[in-house]
Amino acid sequence: MPQITGPISTDNVINASWQIAAEHYLYKDSIRVSINNEAIAHEFILLDESVINDEFFGESLVLQNTLVVRAVY
Repeated sequence: MPQITGPISTDNVINASWQIAAEHYLYKDSIRVSINNEAIAHEFILLDESVINDEFFGESLVLQNTLVVRAVY
């Protein structure tokens, strides 16, 4: 499981970063940011993305290595 590092939240901004283990990935469309179960908009600041052909989900956009996400609430 990816680890979140940080400071996580300052001045109504959430910054989260993940170091994704070698030979592992996250599905880009699975990334969600929420507060009290309410989704908030986010942007990808740093990402290493590629397309794979997943045996279950077909062509999928995945993230590897380092991921940084920012959300303002």
